[in-house]
Amino acid sequence: MQKFSQDTLQIKSFPAYRLYPIGNKEKKAKSKIIFSKGKKLKEIGREISDLIDDPTVSLNPGSIASYMEDAISTKKPAVILFHSQDEINLSFRVIAQLEPYKNWISFANFKGPSEELKKQFSIDTLPRISVAFTTELDRDDLTVDEGIQTATYAGKWNYNELRYFFDNVITIASDLSEIMNYLWF
Repeated sequence: MQKFSQDTLQIKSFPAYRLYPIGNKEKKAKSKIIFSKGKKLKEIGREISDLIDDPTVSLNPGSIASYMEDAISTKKPAVILFHSQDEINLSFRVIAQLEPYKNWISFANFKGPSEELKKQFSIDTLPRISVAFTTELDRDDLTVDEGIQTATYAGKWNYNELRYFFDNVITIASDLSEIMNYLWF
């Protein structure tokens, strides 16, 4: 293993880590192998987080209605991360860049939502993920007031848990009409 690491990966000492491209390939291609000897895990996490772009749409009170209207017209689930931090969760940013999530789901974030907005989306604590989707895929006359259902994610904030949640969102989005027919009959 050490011979492979030294020759193929150009690693000269351990421990070491190397990031592989996701998102901004040019940025990561220029990144060097970072030797973590003597660094704390939090410092390593910060360095990795700095290399991962945020592909989500940043929302504000003036843009959220338009975002929801787009969700209705495209019939794609709209995922909004409501938060109060300066940085978007790393796992959330990674998932928003991966196939098939970025093709089936529209990802956004909203920093510091008002109490009224939190109530509208059934948000009790931050951070929280809310998914808005339409169940009437065959209708073209839906509006934000009548055509949107929401669900809130209150699970753990790690990659595997979030990925499992978004896999379910994709399943519902891609096969919603069949599910609804099954439930109605």
